[in-house]
Amino acid sequence: MKFTGRVIKGNQIGTKFGIATANLEVGNDLDLEEGVYFVLVRNRVLQNTSSGALFYGSKKTFGGERTIEVHILDLEENLYDQELEIEILKRTRDVEKFKNAEDLFIQIKIDIIKTRKFFIRRDLFEKWNKVSNGDSINMTELLNKKFVQYEKFKKTKKVFVYAPTGFEIPFVQKMCKNFPDKKYFFPKVIEDKLEFYESKFDDLQKGNFGLFEPLNGQRVLPNKEDLIFVPAIAVDKELNRLGRGGGYYDRFLKDVSAWKVSVVPEFAYISKVPIENHDVKIDEVIAMIND
Repeated sequence: MKFTGRVIKGNQIGTKFGIATANLEVGNDLDLEEGVYFVLVRNRVLQNTSSGALFYGSKKTFGGERTIEVHILDLEENLYDQELEIEILKRTRDVEKFKNAEDLFIQIKIDIIKTRKFFIRRDLFEKWNKVSNGDSINMTELLNKKFVQYEKFKKTKKVFVYAPTGFEIPFVQKMCKNFPDKKYFFPKVIEDKLEFYESKFDDLQKGNFGLFEPLNGQRVLPNKEDLIFVPAIAVDKELNRLGRGGGYYDRFLKDVSAWKVSVVPEFAYISKVPIENHDVKIDEVIAMIND
């Protein structure tokens, strides 16, 4: 969905908290559910496209009328009277009423972090779409050669892994085949929690969210001497990880002492991953060069 709006002067409450938003004046025929959205913003004057978060709805916290406001990431220009084209990409949450302005702007800061994460994922998914099947096979083969000399992998008896999606290096099936002396444990979502069960890769079945999961069995928790491969869309230089978006691994990993490692292609080893309070760092990243 797309619509256009002219930037008008608002009450500038957000500016007091260091969060600038552009208030939009649009027609009365906007067919959009109230909520917060990830959006693309095209400026016809500056001839550019930016990423942003859009709020559409009543100002429940301040008791105001319905408003349309957009926060454009990393933009400092004055946009008054300029016309913006908004493209709605995804709805992220409902409009909420908060106790006070401070609580509201804590949530807005969280919305901005989630917006940054959304667009990093979007950018990396586009890069993954350019990775050929041959490239994926090549990275898988190189990884499994690395595992022969990878000390932490050689020493451990239990390996906690996952079934990769189309946006992750598909190394796990080959690893299970090449190193049958290890015990492998795969994740399954049970009542909104991540649990691991021993399984062969070929015995996995499609379950929640279209991911391949093990059948129910005895639940196993990783110990300090174990190795856990953590899925990641991106990892940064400080070992912050951008996951698939559900938060299941972060909730699980906060009490895990096993060595946590993520495998990503070189283009997903980025300078900065936006983090939230609940995000858990990994211990190591293996970044694969995609020739």
